[in-house]
Amino acid sequence: MLNPFTPSEIASLPEDFFGREREIDLLARAINQGSVCIEGSFGIGKSSFMSRTLLHMDGFASDENCIFVMGVGHSDIKTVDDAALLILEKLVTVDSNQQKLTIGIPKLVTYESTEAFSFFNSGRHLAALTRIVADQTFSAQINNAKKFIIAIDECEKCAPAIARLMRTLCTEVQHQGIKNLRFVLSGVSPFYQHMAEEDRGVTRFIYKTFHLQPFDSDTSASLLEDKFRQVVENAESGDENIKINPDVIDRIAAISGGHPHLLQLLGSHVIEHEYEDPDGCIDTLDLVGSLRKICYESRGRDYDLMINSMKSESKFSDYCTFIELTGGSFPSIVERNNVINNIGTESLNWLVERNFLSINHDETYSVVDEFLRIRVILELNEDQAESIESDILYSGSLPLPGESYSMLYENTGRDEQYE
Repeated sequence: MLNPFTPSEIASLPEDFFGREREIDLLARAINQGSVCIEGSFGIGKSSFMSRTLLHMDGFASDENCIFVMGVGHSDIKTVDDAALLILEKLVTVDSNQQKLTIGIPKLVTYESTEAFSFFNSGRHLAALTRIVADQTFSAQINNAKKFIIAIDECEKCAPAIARLMRTLCTEVQHQGIKNLRFVLSGVSPFYQHMAEEDRGVTRFIYKTFHLQPFDSDTSASLLEDKFRQVVENAESGDENIKINPDVIDRIAAISGGHPHLLQLLGSHVIEHEYEDPDGCIDTLDLVGSLRKICYESRGRDYDLMINSMKSESKFSDYCTFIELTGGSFPSIVERNNVINNIGTESLNWLVERNFLSINHDETYSVVDEFLRIRVILELNEDQAESIESDILYSGSLPLPGESYSMLYENTGRDEQYE
Protein backbone atom coordinates (compact mmCIF):
# COMPACT_ATOMS: atom_id res chain seq x y z
CA MET A 1 0.00 0.00 0.00
CA LEU A 2 1.35 3.40 -1.00
CA ASN A 3 2.14 5.77 1.86
CA PRO A 4 2.51 9.27 0.35
CA PHE A 5 2.95 11.01 3.72
CA THR A 6 6.56 12.06 4.39
CA PRO A 7 6.89 13.45 7.93
CA SER A 8 10.67 13.03 7.97
CA GLU A 9 11.44 14.84 4.70
CA ILE A 10 11.83 18.47 3.67
CA ALA A 11 9.43 19.24 0.83
CA SER A 12 12.13 20.75 -1.35
CA LEU A 13 10.62 19.74 -4.70
CA PRO A 14 7.67 21.73 -6.08
CA GLU A 15 5.54 18.60 -6.50
CA ASP A 16 5.98 17.81 -2.79
CA PHE A 17 5.28 21.32 -1.50
CA PHE A 18 1.76 22.29 -0.48
CA GLY A 19 0.17 25.65 0.33
CA ARG A 20 1.91 28.89 1.44
CA GLU A 21 1.43 30.55 -1.97
CA ARG A 22 0.58 33.87 -0.35
CA GLU A 23 3.64 33.74 1.91
CA ILE A 24 5.91 32.98 -1.06
CA ASP A 25 4.59 36.01 -2.90
CA LEU A 26 5.02 38.26 0.15
CA LEU A 27 8.58 37.07 0.77
CA ALA A 28 9.49 37.63 -2.89
CA ARG A 29 8.31 41.24 -2.53
CA ALA A 30 10.05 41.74 0.81
CA ILE A 31 13.41 40.66 -0.64
CA ASN A 32 13.34 43.79 -2.81
CA GLN A 33 13.50 45.93 0.33
CA GLY A 34 15.92 43.97 2.51
CA SER A 35 16.83 40.68 4.11
CA VAL A 36 14.19 38.47 5.72
CA CYS A 37 13.84 35.97 8.56
CA ILE A 38 11.56 32.92 8.67
CA GLU A 39 10.58 31.85 12.18
CA GLY A 40 8.26 29.22 13.60
CA SER A 41 7.94 26.23 15.87
CA PHE A 42 9.38 22.75 15.40
CA GLY A 43 7.98 21.10 12.26
CA ILE A 44 5.92 24.06 11.07
CA GLY A 45 7.54 23.84 7.62
CA LYS A 46 10.30 26.47 7.75
CA SER A 47 12.88 24.47 5.81
CA SER A 48 10.37 23.42 3.17
CA PHE A 49 9.14 26.99 2.83
CA MET A 50 12.70 28.29 2.47
CA SER A 51 13.56 25.70 -0.18
CA ARG A 52 10.42 26.38 -2.19
CA THR A 53 10.85 30.16 -1.92
CA LEU A 54 14.47 30.00 -3.09
CA LEU A 55 13.36 27.93 -6.08
CA HIS A 56 10.76 30.59 -6.83
CA MET A 57 13.40 33.33 -6.55
CA ASP A 58 15.66 31.35 -8.89
CA GLY A 59 13.00 31.64 -11.58
CA PHE A 60 11.11 28.36 -11.30
CA ALA A 61 7.54 29.03 -12.48
CA SER A 62 8.12 32.75 -11.83
CA ASP A 63 9.59 35.88 -13.40
CA GLU A 64 12.22 36.20 -10.67
CA ASN A 65 15.92 36.25 -11.54
CA CYS A 66 17.90 35.79 -8.34
CA ILE A 67 20.85 33.58 -7.51
CA PHE A 68 21.56 32.02 -4.15
CA VAL A 69 23.90 29.92 -2.06
CA MET A 70 22.50 28.00 0.88
CA GLY A 71 24.02 26.57 4.04
CA VAL A 72 22.65 24.83 7.12
CA GLY A 73 23.65 26.12 10.53
CA HIS A 74 24.99 23.83 13.24
CA SER A 75 26.17 24.07 16.83
CA ASP A 76 29.88 23.95 15.92
CA ILE A 77 29.60 27.42 14.39
CA LYS A 78 30.87 29.64 17.21
CA THR A 79 32.59 32.58 15.51
CA VAL A 80 31.96 34.88 12.59
CA ASP A 81 34.76 33.12 10.68
CA ASP A 82 33.00 29.79 11.26
CA ALA A 83 29.82 31.30 9.82
CA ALA A 84 31.70 32.71 6.82
CA LEU A 85 33.26 29.29 6.18
CA LEU A 86 29.75 27.81 5.97
CA ILE A 87 29.10 30.02 2.92
CA LEU A 88 32.59 29.72 1.44
CA GLU A 89 32.21 25.95 1.33
CA LYS A 90 29.25 26.43 -1.02
CA LEU A 91 30.96 29.09 -3.11
CA VAL A 92 34.58 28.06 -3.67
CA THR A 93 36.91 25.17 -4.33
CA VAL A 94 40.40 25.25 -2.87
CA ASP A 95 43.58 24.55 -4.85
CA SER A 96 46.31 24.33 -2.21
CA ASN A 97 49.00 23.48 -4.76
CA GLN A 98 48.34 26.59 -6.82
CA GLN A 99 47.41 28.57 -3.68
CA LYS A 100 44.19 29.89 -5.13
CA LEU A 101 40.44 29.74 -4.68
CA THR A 102 38.13 29.07 -7.59
CA ILE A 103 34.93 31.00 -7.04
CA GLY A 104 31.96 29.69 -8.95
CA ILE A 105 28.22 30.11 -9.31
CA PRO A 106 26.91 27.71 -11.96
CA LYS A 107 25.89 29.36 -15.23
CA LEU A 108 26.97 32.77 -13.95
CA VAL A 109 30.56 33.33 -12.93
CA THR A 110 33.77 31.37 -12.40
CA TYR A 111 37.13 32.94 -11.62
CA GLU A 112 40.20 32.48 -9.43
CA SER A 113 41.62 34.52 -6.58
CA THR A 114 44.99 34.16 -4.89
CA GLU A 115 44.29 37.09 -2.56
CA ALA A 116 41.15 35.45 -1.17
CA PHE A 117 43.14 32.22 -0.78
CA SER A 118 45.65 33.92 1.51
CA PHE A 119 42.83 35.02 3.82
CA PHE A 120 41.19 31.60 3.60
CA ASN A 121 44.42 29.74 4.29
CA SER A 122 45.10 31.78 7.42
CA GLY A 123 41.59 31.11 8.80
CA ARG A 124 40.32 34.61 8.09
CA HIS A 125 37.19 33.30 6.41
CA LEU A 126 35.12 36.45 6.85
CA ALA A 127 37.85 38.51 5.14
CA ALA A 128 37.98 35.96 2.32
CA LEU A 129 34.20 36.00 1.82
CA THR A 130 34.05 39.79 1.96
CA ARG A 131 36.84 40.09 -0.59
CA ILE A 132 35.07 37.67 -2.94
CA VAL A 133 31.65 39.34 -2.76
CA ALA A 134 33.15 42.83 -3.15
CA ASP A 135 35.45 41.78 -6.02
CA GLN A 136 34.66 43.67 -9.24
CA THR A 137 34.49 40.49 -11.33
CA PHE A 138 32.05 38.85 -8.93
CA SER A 139 29.92 41.93 -8.30
CA ALA A 140 29.70 42.74 -12.01
CA GLN A 141 28.29 39.30 -12.69
CA ILE A 142 25.82 39.13 -9.80
CA ASN A 143 24.54 42.57 -10.82
CA ASN A 144 23.09 40.77 -13.83
CA ALA A 145 20.78 39.02 -11.39
CA LYS A 146 18.02 40.72 -9.45
CA LYS A 147 19.46 39.69 -6.08
CA PHE A 148 22.30 37.59 -4.70
CA ILE A 149 20.86 35.67 -1.75
CA ILE A 150 22.77 34.01 1.08
CA ALA A 151 20.33 31.58 2.68
CA ILE A 152 21.00 29.86 6.01
CA ASP A 153 18.66 27.33 7.62
CA GLU A 154 18.58 26.23 11.28
CA CYS A 155 19.94 29.57 12.46
CA GLU A 156 18.81 28.93 16.03
CA LYS A 157 21.88 26.70 16.44
CA CYS A 158 24.34 29.53 15.80
CA ALA A 159 22.39 32.81 15.91
CA PRO A 160 25.16 35.02 17.42
CA ALA A 161 27.71 34.04 14.74
CA ILE A 162 25.14 34.53 11.95
CA ALA A 163 24.33 37.99 13.34
CA ARG A 164 27.97 39.04 13.20
CA LEU A 165 28.37 37.62 9.68
CA MET A 166 25.32 39.42 8.36
CA ARG A 167 26.13 42.76 9.98
CA THR A 168 29.76 42.80 8.80
CA LEU A 169 29.21 41.48 5.29
CA CYS A 170 26.22 43.71 4.53
CA THR A 171 28.02 46.79 5.84
CA GLU A 172 31.20 46.05 3.88
CA VAL A 173 29.51 45.41 0.52
CA GLN A 174 27.15 48.37 0.85
CA HIS A 175 30.20 50.61 1.37
CA GLN A 176 31.38 49.22 -1.96
CA GLY A 177 28.11 50.26 -3.62
CA ILE A 178 26.78 46.70 -3.91
CA LYS A 179 23.08 46.90 -3.19
CA ASN A 180 21.66 43.54 -4.20
CA LEU A 181 23.01 41.25 -1.46
CA ARG A 182 20.28 39.74 0.72
CA PHE A 183 20.11 37.20 3.51
CA VAL A 184 17.22 34.75 3.97
CA LEU A 185 17.50 33.24 7.44
CA SER A 186 15.34 30.48 8.88
CA GLY A 187 15.14 28.92 12.32
CA VAL A 188 13.13 28.03 15.39
CA SER A 189 11.73 31.02 17.26
CA PRO A 190 13.09 33.21 18.73
CA PHE A 191 16.42 33.01 16.88
CA TYR A 192 16.01 36.53 15.49
CA GLN A 193 15.74 37.90 19.01
CA HIS A 194 18.99 36.11 19.88
CA MET A 195 20.64 37.69 16.83
CA ALA A 196 19.44 41.12 17.90
CA GLU A 197 20.71 40.56 21.44
CA GLU A 198 24.14 39.76 20.02
CA ASP A 199 24.23 42.82 17.74
CA ARG A 200 21.40 45.37 17.70
CA GLY A 201 22.79 46.80 14.48
CA VAL A 202 21.73 43.71 12.55
CA THR A 203 18.08 44.73 12.83
CA ARG A 204 18.44 47.52 10.27
CA PHE A 205 19.24 44.94 7.59
CA ILE A 206 16.17 42.78 8.34
CA TYR A 207 13.19 44.16 6.47
CA LYS A 208 10.62 41.60 7.54
CA THR A 209 10.21 38.51 9.71
CA PHE A 210 7.77 35.82 8.60
CA HIS A 211 6.20 33.84 11.46
CA LEU A 212 4.90 30.64 9.88
CA GLN A 213 1.57 29.48 11.28
CA PRO A 214 -0.35 26.20 10.87
CA PHE A 215 -2.48 25.70 7.77
CA ASP A 216 -6.11 26.77 7.89
CA SER A 217 -8.79 24.04 7.87
CA ASP A 218 -9.40 24.21 4.10
CA THR A 219 -5.70 23.87 3.25
CA SER A 220 -5.32 21.00 5.72
CA ALA A 221 -8.28 19.17 4.24
CA SER A 222 -6.99 19.73 0.69
CA LEU A 223 -3.57 18.31 1.57
CA LEU A 224 -5.14 15.22 3.16
CA GLU A 225 -7.56 14.70 0.28
CA ASP A 226 -4.70 14.90 -2.22
CA LYS A 227 -2.59 12.36 -0.32
CA PHE A 228 -5.46 9.91 0.22
CA ARG A 229 -6.43 10.21 -3.44
CA GLN A 230 -2.95 8.99 -4.31
CA VAL A 231 -3.48 6.00 -2.02
CA VAL A 232 -6.78 5.10 -3.68
CA GLU A 233 -5.41 5.51 -7.22
CA ASN A 234 -2.35 3.42 -6.41
CA ALA A 235 -4.55 0.67 -4.96
CA GLU A 236 -6.81 0.71 -8.00
CA SER A 237 -3.81 0.37 -10.31
CA GLY A 238 -3.02 -2.89 -8.52
CA ASP A 239 -6.61 -4.14 -8.74
CA GLU A 240 -7.21 -3.46 -5.07
CA ASN A 241 -10.08 -1.55 -3.55
CA ILE A 242 -9.71 0.81 -0.61
CA LYS A 243 -12.11 3.42 0.66
CA ILE A 244 -11.50 6.64 2.57
CA ASN A 245 -14.04 7.61 5.21
CA PRO A 246 -14.36 11.45 5.02
CA ASP A 247 -14.55 11.56 8.83
CA VAL A 248 -10.87 10.64 9.10
CA ILE A 249 -9.93 13.71 7.06
CA ASP A 250 -11.98 15.99 9.28
CA ARG A 251 -10.59 14.40 12.45
CA ILE A 252 -6.95 14.63 11.39
CA ALA A 253 -7.39 18.24 10.25
CA ALA A 254 -9.01 19.16 13.57
CA ILE A 255 -6.71 17.47 16.08
CA SER A 256 -3.57 18.47 14.16
CA GLY A 257 -4.66 22.10 14.21
CA GLY A 258 -3.26 22.36 10.67
CA HIS A 259 0.33 21.83 11.85
CA PRO A 260 2.16 20.49 8.75
CA HIS A 261 4.33 17.95 10.57
CA LEU A 262 1.39 16.65 12.58
CA LEU A 263 -0.70 16.30 9.41
CA GLN A 264 2.06 14.19 7.89
CA LEU A 265 2.57 12.11 11.05
CA LEU A 266 -1.14 11.39 11.50
CA GLY A 267 -1.63 10.65 7.82
CA SER A 268 1.30 8.25 7.83
CA HIS A 269 0.02 6.57 10.99
CA VAL A 270 -3.42 5.76 9.56
CA ILE A 271 -1.90 4.36 6.35
CA GLU A 272 0.45 2.09 8.29
CA HIS A 273 -2.32 1.02 10.68
CA GLU A 274 -4.53 0.05 7.75
CA TYR A 275 -1.62 -1.82 6.16
CA GLU A 276 -0.95 -3.79 9.37
CA ASP A 277 -4.62 -4.46 10.16
CA PRO A 278 -6.53 -4.10 6.86
CA ASP A 279 -10.29 -3.82 6.62
CA GLY A 280 -10.52 -2.06 3.25
CA CYS A 281 -11.38 1.35 4.71
CA ILE A 282 -9.19 4.09 6.16
CA ASP A 283 -11.20 5.67 8.97
CA THR A 284 -10.87 7.03 12.49
CA LEU A 285 -10.28 3.51 13.83
CA ASP A 286 -6.88 3.69 12.12
CA LEU A 287 -5.93 6.58 14.38
CA VAL A 288 -5.76 4.31 17.43
CA GLY A 289 -2.52 4.77 19.34
CA SER A 290 -1.44 7.78 17.29
CA LEU A 291 -1.69 10.43 19.99
CA ARG A 292 0.58 8.84 22.55
CA LYS A 293 3.01 7.68 19.86
CA ILE A 294 3.39 11.21 18.51
CA CYS A 295 3.42 12.89 21.92
CA TYR A 296 6.03 10.61 23.46
CA GLU A 297 7.96 9.15 20.51
CA SER A 298 7.82 11.05 17.22
CA ARG A 299 7.88 14.51 18.82
CA GLY A 300 8.60 13.54 22.41
CA ARG A 301 12.06 15.10 22.60
CA ASP A 302 10.83 18.36 21.07
CA TYR A 303 8.00 18.55 23.59
CA ASP A 304 10.38 17.88 26.49
CA LEU A 305 12.46 20.86 25.37
CA MET A 306 9.43 23.09 24.88
CA ILE A 307 7.92 22.26 28.27
CA ASN A 308 11.26 22.76 30.01
CA SER A 309 11.76 26.13 28.31
CA MET A 310 8.36 27.30 29.59
CA LYS A 311 9.11 26.07 33.09
CA SER A 312 12.58 27.63 33.17
CA GLU A 313 11.04 31.00 32.28
CA SER A 314 8.10 30.55 34.70
CA LYS A 315 5.57 30.46 31.86
CA PHE A 316 4.31 26.90 32.12
CA SER A 317 1.48 27.74 34.48
CA ASP A 318 0.31 30.45 32.04
CA TYR A 319 0.32 27.91 29.23
CA CYS A 320 -1.77 25.58 31.42
CA THR A 321 -4.17 28.45 32.05
CA PHE A 322 -4.60 28.79 28.30
CA ILE A 323 -5.26 25.05 28.03
CA GLU A 324 -7.99 25.47 30.64
CA LEU A 325 -9.53 28.30 28.61
CA THR A 326 -9.64 26.20 25.42
CA GLY A 327 -12.13 23.75 26.89
CA GLY A 328 -12.21 20.46 25.01
CA SER A 329 -12.58 21.56 21.39
CA PHE A 330 -10.14 21.00 18.52
CA PRO A 331 -8.61 23.08 17.14
CA SER A 332 -8.33 25.44 20.10
CA ILE A 333 -9.84 28.91 19.82
CA VAL A 334 -10.09 31.40 22.71
CA GLU A 335 -11.53 34.91 22.55
CA ARG A 336 -8.97 37.68 22.93
CA ASN A 337 -10.55 39.33 25.97
CA ASN A 338 -10.78 35.99 27.75
CA VAL A 339 -7.06 35.40 27.24
CA ILE A 340 -6.01 38.91 28.28
CA ASN A 341 -8.15 38.76 31.42
CA ASN A 342 -6.55 35.50 32.55
CA ILE A 343 -2.94 35.71 31.36
CA GLY A 344 -0.62 38.65 31.95
CA THR A 345 0.54 40.67 28.95
CA GLU A 346 4.21 39.86 29.50
CA SER A 347 3.56 36.12 29.62
CA LEU A 348 1.16 36.27 26.69
CA ASN A 349 3.72 38.10 24.52
CA TRP A 350 6.40 35.57 25.51
CA LEU A 351 4.20 32.63 24.51
CA VAL A 352 3.27 34.25 21.19
CA GLU A 353 6.82 35.33 20.30
CA ARG A 354 8.06 31.78 20.86
CA ASN A 355 5.23 30.23 18.87
CA PHE A 356 3.47 28.43 21.69
CA LEU A 357 0.37 30.50 20.96
CA SER A 358 -0.76 32.29 17.81
CA ILE A 359 -3.06 35.24 17.13
CA ASN A 360 -5.68 34.47 14.48
CA HIS A 361 -6.99 36.92 11.90
CA ASP A 362 -10.17 37.46 13.95
CA GLU A 363 -8.03 38.30 17.02
CA THR A 364 -8.77 35.01 18.75
CA TYR A 365 -5.89 32.94 20.12
CA SER A 366 -4.93 29.32 19.46
CA VAL A 367 -2.14 26.98 20.43
CA VAL A 368 0.34 26.54 17.59
CA ASP A 369 0.91 22.84 18.31
CA GLU A 370 -2.22 20.97 19.39
CA PHE A 371 -0.17 17.91 20.31
CA LEU A 372 1.87 19.86 22.84
CA ARG A 373 -1.46 20.69 24.44
CA ILE A 374 -2.45 17.00 24.29
CA ARG A 375 0.93 15.95 25.71
CA VAL A 376 0.52 18.22 28.74
CA ILE A 377 -3.02 16.91 29.39
CA LEU A 378 -1.99 13.27 28.98
CA GLU A 379 1.01 13.68 31.23
CA LEU A 380 -0.95 15.31 34.01
CA ASN A 381 -3.69 12.66 33.73
CA GLU A 382 -1.50 9.63 33.28
CA ASP A 383 -4.05 7.24 34.80
CA GLN A 384 -6.71 8.45 32.32
CA ALA A 385 -4.49 8.66 29.23
CA GLU A 386 -6.18 5.85 27.31
CA SER A 387 -9.71 7.18 27.83
CA ILE A 388 -8.62 10.74 27.00
CA GLU A 389 -7.08 9.54 23.73
CA SER A 390 -10.26 7.63 22.87
CA ASP A 391 -12.41 10.69 23.52
CA ILE A 392 -10.28 12.85 21.23
CA LEU A 393 -10.08 10.31 18.41
CA TYR A 394 -13.72 9.23 18.35
CA SER A 395 -15.56 12.42 19.31
CA GLY A 396 -13.03 15.01 18.16
CA SER A 397 -13.12 16.75 21.51
CA LEU A 398 -11.93 16.43 25.08
CA PRO A 399 -14.99 16.39 27.37
CA LEU A 400 -13.24 17.26 30.63
CA PRO A 401 -15.30 19.39 33.05
CA GLY A 402 -13.91 22.53 34.56
CA GLU A 403 -13.16 20.74 37.82
CA SER A 404 -10.80 18.40 36.00
CA TYR A 405 -8.97 21.31 34.43
CA SER A 406 -8.57 22.91 37.84
CA MET A 407 -7.09 19.66 39.08
CA LEU A 408 -4.70 19.55 36.12
CA TYR A 409 -3.64 23.09 36.74
CA GLU A 410 -2.93 22.35 40.40
CA ASN A 411 -0.91 19.30 39.39
CA THR A 412 1.42 21.20 37.08
CA GLY A 413 3.67 22.07 39.96
CA ARG A 414 3.34 25.53 38.44
CA ASP A 415 6.83 26.97 38.09
CA GLU A 416 8.10 27.12 41.67
CA GLN A 417 10.84 24.54 41.24
CA TYR A 418 12.36 26.63 38.46
CA GLU A 419 12.17 30.03 40.11
